[in-house]
Amino acid sequence: MRIIAGQAKGKRLSPLPRQEVRPTTNFAREALFNLLSPPIGQDFCDLYAGSGAVGMEALSRGARRAVFVEKNRTAAALIKKNATHCGFADKCEVLIESVGTAIAKMAGRGESFDVLFADPPYLASSLAETLRLLITGDLLKHDGVLIIQHAPFDSLPEPLLPCRFSLEDRRKYGNTIFSFFKINPREKEMSSL
Repeated sequence: MRIIAGQAKGKRLSPLPRQEVRPTTNFAREALFNLLSPPIGQDFCDLYAGSGAVGMEALSRGARRAVFVEKNRTAAALIKKNATHCGFADKCEVLIESVGTAIAKMAGRGESFDVLFADPPYLASSLAETLRLLITGDLLKHDGVLIIQHAPFDSLPEPLLPCRFSLEDRRKYGNTIFSFFKINPREKEMSSL
């Protein structure tokens, strides 16, 4: 696993043991960032961060800061190690807690992000729970994008989506699907009143 482009291009990231995480492949990560506008100056949040490779890629490509959420202490320590190795320690915050607890904490601090990236465990129940948490957490900036990484066999719980997010795009790379959401235009209108 390595950083693909930007300031830390070519730096190798220390991986976690295979049984602990399902890392986003270099190919899928490169495809993802080719679809995103350059993250220069953006605030990035990497939920279920694992080794932190996605958030590190965002920082390498110019993100202003990244918050990594990972409840596994071994993985969280590895994220900090990778951030130091890549020269990003001062741009990172690692929250060692469940995604639900972290979302509540960040919402309480008034945090908002240009990009929310979530790679929950490949189970439909995890997807539904993640979306519920994100809907109530209100962490996405109005012009931001929510990206959910999931498997082809995991369908997104569509009834949850129209109330807050609208699906903008979906891309498949091998066994990885990225679904891209924006805040529903009606939701934006309501919040501006």
